[in-house]
Amino acid sequence: MEGAFDDLPLVATLRRRPQDAVRMDLTLIIAFIAETAVRRARAGMPVDQPACRLTNPRLRTNIPDYMRAAIYARFSTDLQSASSIEDQTRVCRARAGSLGYDVVAVHSDRATTGASLVIHRPGGAALLEDALAGRFDALIVEALDRLSRDAVDVQTIIRRLERRGIRVIGATGDYDTASGRGRKLLLGVRGAMNEEYLADLAEKTHRGIAGQLERGYHAGGLSFGYRSVVAGVNARGEPIGHRLELVGAHTELVREIFTRYGAGESCQRIAGALNECGLTGPRGGTWSVSAIYGSPAKGSGILNNELYVGRYVWNRSRWVKDPDTKKWQRLARPRNGRYSIDRSCGLSMKPYGKQCALG
Repeated sequence: MEGAFDDLPLVATLRRRPQDAVRMDLTLIIAFIAETAVRRARAGMPVDQPACRLTNPRLRTNIPDYMRAAIYARFSTDLQSASSIEDQTRVCRARAGSLGYDVVAVHSDRATTGASLVIHRPGGAALLEDALAGRFDALIVEALDRLSRDAVDVQTIIRRLERRGIRVIGATGDYDTASGRGRKLLLGVRGAMNEEYLADLAEKTHRGIAGQLERGYHAGGLSFGYRSVVAGVNARGEPIGHRLELVGAHTELVREIFTRYGAGESCQRIAGALNECGLTGPRGGTWSVSAIYGSPAKGSGILNNELYVGRYVWNRSRWVKDPDTKKWQRLARPRNGRYSIDRSCGLSMKPYGKQCALG
């Protein structure tokens, strides 16, 4: 049986120079993988049998005789179908099969924005852990924007993977480590396009919200004492907008806070009285001074929320990512960039400087 494979070129090469196995180049390794399949067929071994492993005593490591691929898939928001993950995985599996890779892992993140760092996502973190542990030889994604829409982050991730000899493949053909030096230019262009997409999406979303406000609908977060209800639907059954509706039990609490503060009670005393009664605060916990007074600059807190006096303010702030910490920070917008709309939403409070009373 030993001489049955002497006609295989790699076998002959290794027998001529057995001490040089550690210096096998990529071509010989690929040839060895192909010859392994021939060896299995000649020996009558089933093709679907788990692959054996070749042990190299010089390297003291186990080298699989097949190529392993991991798949990563992601979709952005709850408005997208969860089947998007399965669709991306199917495309990536087809690409892996055409290249001769065995898929050994599938990582995914659902309803996760591409602007977030890969390491901060559950699926992304698991992917990087497998990469650092050497559990796969190639990463296949439908397109680079599934990995990340942050140009710096996607560059960093791909460099880390390629430095460890992991091939990165875009199933739709937008990137491939094996394509040579030109891939770096393509990576830069793709990264810029993905970031521009995020900026354009943010601008269009902002414009759409402003339009909803002009049409008299509610946009933005909810204040204590209100809930959002659908104002109506279009011909397709989709909501055309939302309006605010009072929550009865919370309404009485808001009136109580304004009444007590207008009578001269401090925020500390009001918060203590509400907690003694076992009443739940806006965030589901106990009442605090910040929940009652808040911040005049941010318009937060019960007493500094202008919605309670019939004025709805939108576009107070914006979120930007710190390039050093990669964390999102809230920055105030100039006053001339804010939307202030007179709108009574059921509660009629009247402000008097720092003190307020029922109107």
